[in-house]
Amino acid sequence: MDTSYSLPQYRINADGSVNLPFGRAIEAYLNSLPLLTNCKLKKQSRLYVNENIRAGFITLKRVEGAIDYLAWKTRQGKNKSTNRLDDIIELTSEGRNRVIKIKQHDVSNITVWRWVLFCDGNNDCERECGGLGICKSECSNFNLNNNLKSDFDMHKCAVRVITKVMLSDVEDPLPVQLIVKGTHRSSSIPAAEPKLGKINLSLQARDKAIIARRGHHSSGTEIAMKILAPYNNTNETDFQYIYKTSRDLCTEQQLKRLVERDDHRLRENTGPWTILDQLITGELKTQGKVLYYQRQNISASKDSPEYYYQLTLSDDLWLQQGRDCGHFCFGIDGKYDLNNEGAPVLAIVIEDQAGYGSPLAFGFSNKENHFTIRLAVQAVKANIPCDNPQCTHQYQYIDLPNRCGFKRICECTSYWNPLAMMDKHRPTKLALQNLVRGTTLCWFHVMATLGEHLQKWKVDWNFRYPIALAFKVVGRCKSDEEAIKTGDEYKKFIYSLLLDNDIKEFLVHDLEMNWICDEWRQSFIDGGREPQVYDLPGAKPMTTNNLTERMNKTIESRRSGTQTVVSFVERLYGIKSIKQSLVQNELGKTLFDAGLSTYWNMRTIEHKRMPVKKPIDKKRRLNQGRLYSLLGFVIPLPEQTNYILVKKQNTRFYSPYNNHRVSISTEVLEKIDAMIIKLINRNNIDIPVTHYLVNLSTNECTCYDYIWNGPFRDVCKHIHAAHIYLELSCGKLQRQDIKEKLVSHFKNKERAVALEYKNWFIYNGTIEQAYQEILRLFDATGDDIFFPNERQTTIKDPFRPIDKIQIPTTIGAPKIHGAKYRKPNRLFNIPNTKLLENYMNNFNQEYIYENANAHNSDNCLSESSNQAQNHVNSFNQEYIYENADAYNYDNLDNCLSESSNQAQNHMNSFNQEYIYENANAYDYNNSDNCLSESTNQAQNRINSSNQEYIYENVDAHDYDNSDNYIPYSVQRRNTTRIRKKRRTSAQTHTSSNEKENNTKRLLEELFLERECNWNPKEFTNAAVTKRLHLDDNPVENGVKLYRWISNRKMKAKNTKT
Repeated sequence: MDTSYSLPQYRINADGSVNLPFGRAIEAYLNSLPLLTNCKLKKQSRLYVNENIRAGFITLKRVEGAIDYLAWKTRQGKNKSTNRLDDIIELTSEGRNRVIKIKQHDVSNITVWRWVLFCDGNNDCERECGGLGICKSECSNFNLNNNLKSDFDMHKCAVRVITKVMLSDVEDPLPVQLIVKGTHRSSSIPAAEPKLGKINLSLQARDKAIIARRGHHSSGTEIAMKILAPYNNTNETDFQYIYKTSRDLCTEQQLKRLVERDDHRLRENTGPWTILDQLITGELKTQGKVLYYQRQNISASKDSPEYYYQLTLSDDLWLQQGRDCGHFCFGIDGKYDLNNEGAPVLAIVIEDQAGYGSPLAFGFSNKENHFTIRLAVQAVKANIPCDNPQCTHQYQYIDLPNRCGFKRICECTSYWNPLAMMDKHRPTKLALQNLVRGTTLCWFHVMATLGEHLQKWKVDWNFRYPIALAFKVVGRCKSDEEAIKTGDEYKKFIYSLLLDNDIKEFLVHDLEMNWICDEWRQSFIDGGREPQVYDLPGAKPMTTNNLTERMNKTIESRRSGTQTVVSFVERLYGIKSIKQSLVQNELGKTLFDAGLSTYWNMRTIEHKRMPVKKPIDKKRRLNQGRLYSLLGFVIPLPEQTNYILVKKQNTRFYSPYNNHRVSISTEVLEKIDAMIIKLINRNNIDIPVTHYLVNLSTNECTCYDYIWNGPFRDVCKHIHAAHIYLELSCGKLQRQDIKEKLVSHFKNKERAVALEYKNWFIYNGTIEQAYQEILRLFDATGDDIFFPNERQTTIKDPFRPIDKIQIPTTIGAPKIHGAKYRKPNRLFNIPNTKLLENYMNNFNQEYIYENANAHNSDNCLSESSNQAQNHVNSFNQEYIYENADAYNYDNLDNCLSESSNQAQNHMNSFNQEYIYENANAYDYNNSDNCLSESTNQAQNRINSSNQEYIYENVDAHDYDNSDNYIPYSVQRRNTTRIRKKRRTSAQTHTSSNEKENNTKRLLEELFLERECNWNPKEFTNAAVTKRLHLDDNPVENGVKLYRWISNRKMKAKNTKT
């Protein structure tokens, strides 16, 4: 019968028991009983179900929408899962035959389900010993932990809920018999106010929350809104009643714990990896993407590879790239945050034909150690195909000996024995021993580690770059003997510096124990990276692991929300598993989309047809070498075929991180130079102080550029100059060709410069004019002409404080346009061409006088009249059009058309004030000369100055009567640029305040979880886990967090008192 709309169908029996259907009806009925309101029911083991399943009488299935359970596979390959109260039992054909015999009284009836639930007694229930909320002292459970003999001890409360199903009743409409016994307290004791600290949601509410979390990556607030959807427009009284009685609601903290628990369940060895197992053994294995798959064997020893989970994925095109481009070197690096389970992902990357990173394989494991890393690289090595273009590269899958997985073996493997570029990670080095040729260290991480050590030991900033250069000299060694000898020179250099003795010992000990020790020496020095005679021509090792880092960033950019390992693999290969329901055990229908592998494969095909990319630093060194060879800086040495001299220009050293000049004392530089010469000058050649020594056979040089960057990724500018000189000498290159390429490089540089800062002699001049201008600038500024005008300042330099870097000013810079470049000059038709030409001529003269640091303005003004006018007109038109944001051309015409006497008096007075007030860019001597010029020239100059002032400072002109109407957006453009500058400075200050306020708000929320019950140390650890920072320094951050919680607890206690 139906007692109400919300209750399920049930039947009350004569003995007081109730019969209910399978599914959610059981829990719904229990939740409706006043006795069980706010009662947390614990469960004993469910009996008889598994025995009857094994006997073949019944099968078990989940109710539709159930997802809050764990699933796993046994070692025998059987699927197991946790039990739920709403599970459904169905009869098999054998079970139906048994029921027929039962009804015929041929066999006895059997119990197929018996499950006892009991109150946990945490609401001050009356215990068996008579105690309320606590056992009596004479009770046998009094001294036990939690007053319980076991987790299934029912001593704390007398309330029992028994569910029972007989085999003959399985197909009955109401098969489940439910019996409720006992009370929380005897009738003479008043009931206590319930206090629930644990999650007490119904199974259906849990399913809704977890589905929202897993399916839509919902936050706690969004999940709470889904649960509260049925209670829209509920008043306060009803809400209070629902909150006390409903199993569909819980506190925000309890809901948060439920979500965190489910997120934790998605981690290793807890069930959802079963979906990944089906994906691997199904679709991915069919496509040949799986190189190695091994499930964890818990019974194996932890010192055995069989104990660990390992999955290695690749692609046929990736393996071919590994054969073609990874024959000499590959990069390997692990990362933990590419998925929300924290499962380590091992990326193996090679450098393709165009110089870009290309994936070779990805390895997944439950722990990153030398076992899992070795299994991944072994799988790759066993599947590198041969180089026969006619071969089909057949492969086969072989089961592992322990029957816990399989591996792929290529039938035509080629000899693949490259170097491995890695960060300094001992498990990786141990894993690759005797598997590949050797390991090399990433120089970027090596220098980052050195910078951290110098920061930790508080070495004076003035000595950090000299120490780094001396450290690099040791790294440039070619053999173990050389490294040891140069290491001794490094020690002498360190001991000669004005540092504390403790710091000196730290630096020397760091080099000996961490870098040139027997374990790491060959991975550290250049001698361990050099190609051998049997390597292909042009083979070069990687010097940094940045290709692997970029690969990881590409993966992270595709990540949105919570990403399990399953979704990671799906996005990697563009496979999407579609299930009929969220609890379907099978893989379901599979859809295909373009995954990252497809993107990388297409990019690989493109790169095979592309020229090798040349980064800006390589172009800079090459063009420096071109200029040095043209200027005759290269001097051959008689009777020396491998050595050559290149003239020094200066001893400046530029930071490799932001291209800023580094100041090092002359005394220290002399000591570093002595170390370099001892290393490079192996034949004791007499080297003039004014020249660098270049070794053409090994591409070594005595300059700092070589010492820092080495000879592998690119050679230094002096080696470029030496090779160009030799090609000029033998007639392979012509001087004019080198000059044209040099000028072309500088012309391309000028393309990116704003119009008012362009060097027009280079940008619009002929080859010879541009070359002469380059020579003039080189004489004036040296190698600075090869570097960008505005150096990068955002990159952290570990060897120099950021506050000592001179940040170039951007005041007066033009508006930075977006991707669609705009030319405002196309919008206007400027009248009065003749007057405008006079203005352009005078304006260009001002530009030359103000901006040409070493230009000879007299020579410039003495050009032929046609060339000068063309140059002036073209420049000035572009300048005016780019800055015509607030110009009023009608006023310009009126201004220029005034009577000559009035105009001259007005403009003379104005120009004098303007010059004297803004004399930063003017020379006072020139201003006097300017006022004493002939009448026409003075008037033109004054006109141009006055027009500049009007155009730059008049915010709003009246355009109503103008024939050439300017849109409002164009009028405001110049104003917008100024406003954005002010807004940027304000936002910088505001963003820091917002970050600090946001951190304090999150700390306050964390404090409210336990308030004064927080232990300061536990709170500090919890805040660090949640990545809450009051300081960028980890040590200072911990101290400040500890102080914050201490002060907050004191404040809370004072408020209560």
